[in-house]
Amino acid sequence: MLSAIVPIYRQAGRLKAVGVMSPEEQAENAEFGIRLVQPWMCWTFDSRLVPCFCEHVDRLFDALNARRKRSESPYSEL
Repeated sequence: MLSAIVPIYRQAGRLKAVGVMSPEEQAENAEFGIRLVQPWMCWTFDSRLVPCFCEHVDRLFDALNARRKRSESPYSEL
């Protein structure tokens, strides 16, 4: 697959290509001059659950911000 993709990127004038590989593939891909630059994580969601998840994250950060503000209050030690 790499031998098919590289000419497309070269023809487009790209010096870099970004892709995804598993950690187990690093050694094999290193033989082709491909190196892992930055590991990252991909989360996959059921689209029906995304709104509920976003609401949950919003509530979580609201609670954390409220806790932080209470701890910074000059009256918190009274």
